Amino acid sequence: MKVDVNELNQVKKEISVNLEWDEIKDIYNNILQKQKKNFRMNGFRPGKVPINIVKQQVGPKIKYQTLNTIFKKYNEEIFDSAGVAMDEILDYDITDVDFKENEPFSYKIVIETDPDVELIDYKEGLNMKKKEYEVDEEDVDLYIDEMQERSAQGKVVTDGAEIGHYIKCDLQEIDEDGVPIVGNKVEDQTIKLGDEPFTEPGISNLIGAKEGDERKFFIETEQGPVHYKAEIKEVEEHILPEMDDEWVEENLDTVDTLDEWKDQIRDMLKKNWKQHSDQEFEAKIKDYFISNIDIKIPEARVEYYLDQLVKDAKNRSQQEEIDEQAIKNNKREEARKNVKWHLISKKIKEAEDIQATPEEIEEKLNEMVQQYPEEQRDQIKTYYQQNKELKRNLELQVEEDKLMDHIKQFIEVDKEVISTSEARKQARH
Repeated sequence: MKVDVNELNQVKKEISVNLEWDEIKDIYNNILQKQKKNFRMNGFRPGKVPINIVKQQVGPKIKYQTLNTIFKKYNEEIFDSAGVAMDEILDYDITDVDFKENEPFSYKIVIETDPDVELIDYKEGLNMKKKEYEVDEEDVDLYIDEMQERSAQGKVVTDGAEIGHYIKCDLQEIDEDGVPIVGNKVEDQTIKLGDEPFTEPGISNLIGAKEGDERKFFIETEQGPVHYKAEIKEVEEHILPEMDDEWVEENLDTVDTLDEWKDQIRDMLKKNWKQHSDQEFEAKIKDYFISNIDIKIPEARVEYYLDQLVKDAKNRSQQEEIDEQAIKNNKREEARKNVKWHLISKKIKEAEDIQATPEEIEEKLNEMVQQYPEEQRDQIKTYYQQNKELKRNLELQVEEDKLMDHIKQFIEVDKEVISTSEARKQARH
C-alpha cells in the first residue's frame, strides 16, 4: 500500500491511496463467491450460474460491496500513515475511485480537520472600553408602567378608537396604490394608538375605527412611509389600576409600600443592567479575537452548527413547516463567527489548561436552580445531573466563565458610564 498526502489548505488534506491487486483480491473473490452462491437464474441450479454471467448481472453490487469492505479495512491504517488521528476528522469524502479486476486499485480521500490556531499575544495587554449603566428613575417608572398595563382591565370600545386605545387587527402591507404586497400579512396583531411607531399623522385614519372596519394607514420609517390596510377585529380600552401602597400590599408578597417596591425594582434593574454590561463586554472581547486571528474555518463545523439551529427551530415550531434553507442562509455568518470563536477559545483553554472541576459544575448548577421555586430545585438538579447533554452544557458554561476571567486580567478597561435612558435612545436609533 502506498499513501501520499497533499495539503490543500489549513483544514483540508487530500490523501492518495494505491493498493496492489494482491492486497485486495481476497476481499473481491470472497464477495464474488458469495454473490455467485446466492444468485438465482432460470435454467441453472443454485450456485451453478457461470461466473461471467454473475459479473454481468450484479457487477455494480459486487463492486460496491468490495469497495465498502476495502474502505473499512484500510482507512484507519491509511489515516495513521497520513499522520491524521481518527478523532480529528470532521468530515471526509472518497473521490477518484479507480477499480478494475486484476489491476492496482487507487482512490483519494479528502478530509477536513480543525486548523492549527496561532493566537495573538494578548498577554502583552489589551485596552478596551466598557459601558457601565446607571439606572435612572425613568427606568423604574417604565417598569411600574408595564406592571400597571399588565394589571389593566380590558373594556370593549364600540363607538370608535381613540389615541391610547388598543386595536386588534389583521395587517396587510400595501404599496402606495393600495395593492397588497404578497407575503407581508400579519394576523391578530395588537397595536396601541399613539405609541411608536403607530403615531399621528400616519394613523389618523384609524381614529374612530370600529370592529369590522377596513382602514388604511402608514407608519414612518428611516426608509420612508410603509403603508398598511387594517381589518379591525376589536377595539379595546385598558382601565389602569392606581399604583399606590394599597395596590402593592394587595398584589405583592415581598414589600408593603410603593417606595419599598421602587427600591426593590431599582436593585433588580441594577443587577440586570450590570449583567447586560458584562455580556456586552464579553461579546466585544470575542469580536476582538475573531477579528484579529486569521484562520480557515472548517465548513463541516459550520454545517453542523446550522443543522442544530434547524433542529431547534423544528422543535419550537412543532407541526408547522419551516424553511430550512432560509434559516441556514440567514444564520451562516453567525455560524462562522461562533465556529471561529470555538476554535480560538479551545486553543486558549488547552494552552492554559482551563477545565471545569466537578465542584465548579455543582456550584454553577446550584446558582442556576435559584431562579426556580424552592420546592422544584432538587428535582431540576437531579434532571440536569442525569442528562449528559445538559450537564455538558453546564461544564462548557463554567469553562467559558473561567476563560473570560483569564483573558480579562490582561485587559486595561476604560469605563464609559451611561444612563439607562440614554442607552434606550441609542438602541431605538
